[in-house]
Amino acid sequence: MALKALMMIASLALMCMPAAADGKGRATIYPAPEGEPASEGYEVSVNGKRTFCYTSFRYDTDSKQTIVGRPVSPVSFCSFDHEGPVEVEIRFLDGLKKAGIDTSTVVVRPLARNIRPKVDKERIRFTIDRPGPITIEPGGSLKHPLHIFANPPEKDVPDPEDPNVLYFGPGIHEVREKDLKSGQTVYIAGGAVVYLKPIPDDQRTGKHDAYGLDVYWTGPGLFTSAYQKNVTVRGRGILCGRRSLEHRQRGPLVKFEFIEDLKVEGIIIRESPVWSLNMVNCRRVHVRNVKVIGHYVNNDGIVVGGTSDALVEDCFSHNADDSLEIKVWIPQKNVTFRNCVVWNDIGGSFGLFHECGAELSNVLFENCTVLHSTDDASVCPVVGLKVTGQGNVHDIRFENITIEHVASEKRPALKVINNWDDWHIGYPTKPGSPYEMLDPPKHDPPYAAIRDVVFRNIRVLGCRNTDVALISDAAASPIERITFENVIINGRKLVPDDPRIKKNEWVSGVTVK
Repeated sequence: MALKALMMIASLALMCMPAAADGKGRATIYPAPEGEPASEGYEVSVNGKRTFCYTSFRYDTDSKQTIVGRPVSPVSFCSFDHEGPVEVEIRFLDGLKKAGIDTSTVVVRPLARNIRPKVDKERIRFTIDRPGPITIEPGGSLKHPLHIFANPPEKDVPDPEDPNVLYFGPGIHEVREKDLKSGQTVYIAGGAVVYLKPIPDDQRTGKHDAYGLDVYWTGPGLFTSAYQKNVTVRGRGILCGRRSLEHRQRGPLVKFEFIEDLKVEGIIIRESPVWSLNMVNCRRVHVRNVKVIGHYVNNDGIVVGGTSDALVEDCFSHNADDSLEIKVWIPQKNVTFRNCVVWNDIGGSFGLFHECGAELSNVLFENCTVLHSTDDASVCPVVGLKVTGQGNVHDIRFENITIEHVASEKRPALKVINNWDDWHIGYPTKPGSPYEMLDPPKHDPPYAAIRDVVFRNIRVLGCRNTDVALISDAAASPIERITFENVIINGRKLVPDDPRIKKNEWVSGVTVK
């Protein structure tokens, strides 16, 4: 191995020394990137060793705000690796007090982890025994949360001198237009932040309107790849679109098209100017332990579009559009999302949302959690199907899903519909049927049929609208054979002929167990 590579690995090892405590597991703490702004609300230590706490775009306080975004509250987050039980200590800083956040109590999510911290004035302490995302909400407030990304230990870190590796070590980087070829790996080390580099303002092109603001397309964006094989993006660092957004420039941070054998693992994607992780018409995809933080228009989380034989697992998204979703461009099958957690502020959390131009089959969402769905404008379900297009959809399962909180008065947590073209709710509806447009458009050819959908072991812990909406577009677009098994909404189990199930005449074969 070259001397340069040895020195780089040795330096990184010194910055990432494991933190241990007597009788506890070990944690790997990554260095703070020089010049990166720290959270004003939180200070976090793991086994007594400080881990840097990042911040997101401060939507409601940033004096440099120029982008019309979505209502995602400012968030803080930290990331570390661990194996075995580790003690986490969080100190609440003055930034929370200035924001009017009550720090005398705290809610820790997902609720199923049953983490009960010890509260000591302005500090809390608790032990975690396994990796996974944890969200801290002082005072139970949805404003200014802290996301803790506890990762499993990293294995087989690539050689920085390998000619097939694009290696980004700890620190700040500005990059654009990296086109990945077959066999290449992008490695973003813990403590690295890779920004999408803006183009000079006088060279901007592709001007367009985004919710009343003039913005510009930046071309290929950061990391892209098309018609290649065996492409990997991995690490513990961050990809970020903030500097591009500050110049009103939009481009993808990560976009893959027609890739075979794609792997994305471990990274954090922050403030993408468009869809955060976009995989179009690929085959054999594995996405693991990817975390998404974003506030901007079209900031979808993880998009599996026209992509078959895909597994998305152990991922997290707190974003301002649809979160973990399917879009269908070409015939698509065999897709699984499992052990994922989302906080969704616009759009849907888990499911197929809108674009469906070809057949979709054999999709499973399992063991997933929605922390919050706060949107009161989107027509999408929190969990379910909203089909727009001519591609028939069948054999879809949602199993072992917990929806902790839905804020909207208008949106049911569960929906299966193919009758609504637009993205938003605000249209006149038929008297007595809020899920059917008063004057719906006619579709020629007709929209797709939806068949054989199962909701099994679904718990909605808190919602304001307890309906379950099953609405078909027309006789030519039937919704058939929908099964609900052990579905509990606000403590009440769905039963046969339950009045909470709202359906129209083109829906048949609804079974409730």
